[in-house]
Amino acid sequence: MLSTVIKTIIKVVSIGLVSGVLSLELGSLVLGISVPLPPLALWFGRFVLIAHGIEAIAAVVLAPDRGQRSLPYGIYVFFVGTVGLTELLETNLWPQR
Repeated sequence: MLSTVIKTIIKVVSIGLVSGVLSLELGSLVLGISVPLPPLALWFGRFVLIAHGIEAIAAVVLAPDRGQRSLPYGIYVFFVGTVGLTELLETNLWPQR
C-alpha cells in the first residue's frame, strides 16, 4: 500500500497534469492555438486523458455500490486517476446508513 503522503503527491501532480493537458487540447480544438510541443508529448497527454476517462467511467459505475454519488466521484477520479479509483475500491462495499 502507498502511504498517504505519496498518494497526496500523486493526486496533486495528476490534477496539474490532467488540467494542463485538457487545457492544451481544448485550446487547440476550440481556439486553434498551436502548441510547440514534441508529438510524443501530445500523444502521451492524449493517452493520459483517455486512461483517466476510462477510470472515471468505472468509478461512475462502481460508486453507487460503495455508497458514493456517481458523478462527483467520477469527476474526482478523472482528475486524480488510479489513486482515486483505488480509494473507491478500498471502501466498504455495504456502508453503514
